[in-house]
Amino acid sequence: MKERKPIKTLLIIIPLILSLVLISCRSIDISQISSESEGVVVEPDETLESEAEETVELIDEGMETVEKAEEIEEEEYEGLCSNPYFPVKPDFFWTYFVNSPTETYEYTSSFYEITDSSFTEKIESLVFNADIKWLCLPDGLVQSEYSAFILEEDDQGIELTTESYDGITLPPPEKWFVGHKWDTIYKVRTTVFVEDVQMTFTGDIFIKNEIVSIESVTVPAGTFPEAVKIDSDKNMNISADMTGTSMSFDAFTDISSWYVDQTGLVKKVSKAKCGTTTVELLSIEKKEI
Repeated sequence: MKERKPIKTLLIIIPLILSLVLISCRSIDISQISSESEGVVVEPDETLESEAEETVELIDEGMETVEKAEEIEEEEYEGLCSNPYFPVKPDFFWTYFVNSPTETYEYTSSFYEITDSSFTEKIESLVFNADIKWLCLPDGLVQSEYSAFILEEDDQGIELTTESYDGITLPPPEKWFVGHKWDTIYKVRTTVFVEDVQMTFTGDIFIKNEIVSIESVTVPAGTFPEAVKIDSDKNMNISADMTGTSMSFDAFTDISSWYVDQTGLVKKVSKAKCGTTTVELLSIEKKEI
């Protein structure tokens, strides 16, 4: 009797689909960082006195972060890579807290290899590490690779490669006003390894962005009264053909990001079917020489 290939193919495809869903839920966009959560959940303290102490500590930390932002502001900006809403300085690093449906962790962001036309952002955490290449163009800043993060050890059977991009990630300084819109498009190739089978998926990631308001936002780093809010609608469409069996899936994510002049990203909330991920600024520190 001949082998029933459709069943064998199905047994392979099912974990592949799960792997792709994992990518859409676990990957984090630095520029756009992939819950109904509005921040870090803090357990109530036993006494009012301890609550007051924590409040004072939060205010102090916020003031320290604002002071760091003022230090950055004092430095002169030059060239296409100079964007006050995404300050690129080699002597500072930004620390963020991530609250996702499956885990919580911190990561730091810093910059190096800064030139007149490009720079590299270094992301470091216990969960992932990555070097993200950015290009500085007259139309704005471009993150040239989509979600270029190293996933956790359990996810090492997945490889995501950016084949091309179009549009920009962040607009130039003069276009940070309410109502400004722009698109970001990536063509990606995803290779998934399941047992001895390798399967390659191709797809498009289309992100529609709009500056919707200027409002106050509070995060662990402090309160920022004039944060620029960007709403982004992301659609990821991935498809493949395997031994005559075609498969595809769409993943949609609603993203809200808050950026502050001379500070950069302070908060990001990404809502998808798998849950909500919140990213908040903890601190800005100057590197010790």
